[in-house]
Amino acid sequence: MVIGQKIKQLRSRENLSQEQLANKLNLSSQAISNWERGKSFPDIMNIISLSDIFGVSLDDLLKDDVELQEKLISSKKDKWKITGQSFAFVLGLVFIVLVIYVYFTKKEFLIFPFITGLLFVIESILQLKKLLK
Repeated sequence: MVIGQKIKQLRSRENLSQEQLANKLNLSSQAISNWERGKSFPDIMNIISLSDIFGVSLDDLLKDDVELQEKLISSKKDKWKITGQSFAFVLGLVFIVLVIYVYFTKKEFLIFPFITGLLFVIESILQLKKLLK
């Protein structure tokens, strides 16, 4: 059984309307409806809240829903990729700023750090564009 069906079953068992459950989660009833129809998935924080509201374990909510498990794992991996690319972007900017600083203070142009910084910035922008599509 997928999580949307489980939510609907548990909500019915507790005699809660979609609107009542939505209010408990500070969401719209549309969000609950979308979960129950399989159009979207709750995020991990809402899954934990649902577990508390219905008095069931996370395992009971997630165990059989392979699609949701894959989505949650993928989401976590994407967050780490975004963090890494953001770090590379900032590091590239630091290299470029360092080269500019050295150029204006010592009248030396450090080509290697400048190119390295430029490559970090360009590559991280390209990767972030892919990840954020």
